[in-house]
Amino acid sequence: MTSPERPKKRPSFQLQIVPGDPRRPTRQFQLSRRGARLFAAALCVLLAPVVAGLVLMPWLLYSRLSHRDVRIQVARRAQQGERLQRLVEQLADLGDRASALERRTMKMRMLFELGPPVAHLAPLEASDASGVEGALSVVGRRGSTVVAAMESRFAAIAATLDTIEGQAQGRPTDLRSTPSIFPLGGAESVLVAGFGPRRNPFTQELDSHPGIDVAAPIGTPVLAPADGVVIFSSVFDRKEGDWWRLGQVVALRHGDRFVTLFGHCDALSVRVGDRVARGQPIATVGKTGWSTTVHLHYEIRRRSPGGSWIAVDPRLFILDQSWEDEDRLLAAGWGAQPEVGAPLPRSLQR
Repeated sequence: MTSPERPKKRPSFQLQIVPGDPRRPTRQFQLSRRGARLFAAALCVLLAPVVAGLVLMPWLLYSRLSHRDVRIQVARRAQQGERLQRLVEQLADLGDRASALERRTMKMRMLFELGPPVAHLAPLEASDASGVEGALSVVGRRGSTVVAAMESRFAAIAATLDTIEGQAQGRPTDLRSTPSIFPLGGAESVLVAGFGPRRNPFTQELDSHPGIDVAAPIGTPVLAPADGVVIFSSVFDRKEGDWWRLGQVVALRHGDRFVTLFGHCDALSVRVGDRVARGQPIATVGKTGWSTTVHLHYEIRRRSPGGSWIAVDPRLFILDQSWEDEDRLLAAGWGAQPEVGAPLPRSLQR
């Protein structure tokens, strides 16, 4: 017997694609349940990235904008930090200039015997403001204090300059006859021996050095530190004691207050009785007398109230030159000064 024919399963789904052009035929696709599920799965796989992108797009945009804002803020903060750092460095530089100006006015107070200066603050160091945070700290917490201190310091300097200006107008001769410039000008030079106690390079014994020794190339011009008159230009006689050790010497009298001496010179450009002006060449650097190297011995003697000529540290009078540890030198200069060096030869005291 022949088994009855089973009826064909009809597809569960039918997909029709209708073209926009009515002249083209419509396409039909028959899908079983299993095929429909596969088609749906494939469609989900294809659409998953699109859906995920749509879901994540707002977050991605927000994150990107946030990172951009952060970068902008970081850049702005860096720029502000650089500006603040420059400001702090400018403050430190201003403090250094104020200190240099204070030292000059302190020397001028000594020259005009105006008494000790007012106390001043130490200059602001740029190292106190390393980086943005340091700059913010200094400008924020200390900025007003620093500015107030600067104003006070410059006010004191201005008051001193006003006093000195009045003294200069009333005593123009004293101003011109005060030894206040470096006798080697801007020539290359090195301080090799200071004022006061030192070990003698020949005897190796401690002695009292009444001036400063400055090494410079031989032949360097030696300049008059103030207006004056030449009172000696030669080599001292051995009868005058140890002064002959200075070799070729030029000595200048500056009014009634100062005498300056320049030792170990090579060539002498002036004679006794010549009048010289500040900055005029009077000799050249050499190695005459008791000298181990080419250098200039520079000495300033100041007349005391008793009439004797007392050696003073020339560094305290030189306005166009600065020295190491100058603050200590200036502080010590206001104290009692011990007598240093031998009395001037009689030939210079006439």
